[in-house]
Amino acid sequence: MHPYVILDVFTDVPLRGNQLAVFTDAQGISSELMQQTARELNLAETVFLLPAPNGADARARIFTPATELPFAGHPVLGTAFVLGQRSGASLVQLQTGAGVIPITLTREAGEIVFGEMEQPIPTPEPFARAGELLRALRLAGSGFGGLLTLDGGLLARLGLLAGLEGLLGGGVGLHPVAAGDRLLLGGVTDLGLGVGADRGKLGLQLL
Repeated sequence: MHPYVILDVFTDVPLRGNQLAVFTDAQGISSELMQQTARELNLAETVFLLPAPNGADARARIFTPATELPFAGHPVLGTAFVLGQRSGASLVQLQTGAGVIPITLTREAGEIVFGEMEQPIPTPEPFARAGELLRALRLAGSGFGGLLTLDGGLLARLGLLAGLEGLLGGGVGLHPVAAGDRLLLGGVTDLGLGVGADRGKLGLQLL
């Protein structure tokens, strides 16, 4: 048995915010089963906690339904809330693929109400498959360029494109999309996209 908890991060209203599952003792779960479990739960992210070899409170492996992430903000904060609630600590340190992340927790009347973390500055690099991605989206020659990845290739963005629903729904061979949808591009079997919202505009990220 591997117990887990479900959290709603960045909200104080149940069933709102960013969904997260945290497996508090993932020892014995293989990487393959972690990915399958994250796909089955189908939440934004699922965290699997393991003993940390370097004195941190835990090692956190973070999975989306499609891939493992070296780091992501709301899973780290949510996991710190879980560990802080159990231990009573005001400082939680998580070992992630991006290094050890310290999270300071603030309490009011004994309840955690805020978390603040120090995270590494991401390193942008040119996206090697930019041409393939743009061709799959029927955007080759459209003027979109300079696609970047952050820390190993997860966040490759086409900027923030207003009206992306219409773009993807018309002439690209994909169904209309909404924020949070995940797509697999036709003819590109190992390249997927996630759609995210920022201030009413939509952007893409690799999965």
